[in-house]
Amino acid sequence: MTSVPRQGQSGHPPDERGCIGILVALGLEAGALRDRLADVRRSRRMGLRVDQGWLSGRQLVVLHGGVGREAARRGAEVLLAEYRPDWLISAGVAGGLREGLVRGDLVLADAVVGGGIEIPLPGLRDASRAALVAAGSTMHRGKLLTMDRPIGCPAEKRALGAEHDALAVDMETLAVAQVCAREQVPLLSLRAISDAVDEALPAEILALFDPESGAMRVRTALAAVLARPRCVLDLYRLGQKVRAASEHLAGGLECLIGELDRQESAEGFGASTAP
Repeated sequence: MTSVPRQGQSGHPPDERGCIGILVALGLEAGALRDRLADVRRSRRMGLRVDQGWLSGRQLVVLHGGVGREAARRGAEVLLAEYRPDWLISAGVAGGLREGLVRGDLVLADAVVGGGIEIPLPGLRDASRAALVAAGSTMHRGKLLTMDRPIGCPAEKRALGAEHDALAVDMETLAVAQVCAREQVPLLSLRAISDAVDEALPAEILALFDPESGAMRVRTALAAVLARPRCVLDLYRLGQKVRAASEHLAGGLECLIGELDRQESAEGFGASTAP
C-alpha cells in the first residue's frame, strides 16, 4: 500500500482525515481539475497514471483508469488498495439521455444501473445542490446508466433513458460501484454532460471510445482519418466539448468536496453515509 502523507509539500496543516479518491477514464476529463490542484505529484501505480494534490485543504488522489467497465474495475481496485481513500468519486463526462440536459450540466447520481443491476449511491444534504448551483453549474439528481459501449444515436439515447429512468449514460460507474460496495467504501458519481440527447456522435468517434479497441485506438484514429478526412474536424470538436465539460466538472468537484468536508465535520471524521 502506498503511504499518503497527511501534510502537503508546501506546509499544508496535518489532516486527520484520509484522502478523497477520484477515478476518471481519460486524462482530458481531469485536465481542469488538475489545474486547480496545489502541490501536484505525478506517479504511476500498476501502470496507471496518478495525480496527487490538494484542493481546498483536502488531499486528492486522481487516478486515470481507462475506458470501459473492466478498466474502471481495475482502476477502482488499485485506487482503494494503494491509497485507502475515505471516499471515492467516479467522475468524467457522460451522454445525456433526457431532454433538459445540455452540454456542461452536471449529474450527481443517486443510483447507477446497468445489466439488470441497480446500486444506490449515498446522498449528501440538499446543501450540495445549492452549492453547485451557486458555483454556476446546473445540477441534476437521478439515475446514471452504465453501458458497455458508447451511445451516439439520439433515438437510442431517448429509448435507454426511458427504459432505465436514467438521466445520463457512461461506461464505468457501475463497475466502480460494485468494487466500492464490496470494499465498503462510500462512492459518489459526478458527471458533466458532453453531448445532449439530440446530439449524434459520428461512427469514427464511437470506435475510438470502444473499450474493446484498447491499444488499437491510434490505428483506429488513423484509419478513420484516411477513410474520411473530415473526421479530423469531428475529433477536434469532440476534444473541445470534453475540455469545456471538464471545466464544469472541476467546479462541481470542488463544491462537492467542500460539501463532503462540511458533512464530515458535522458528523465527525469517519462517519459513513453508505446505504
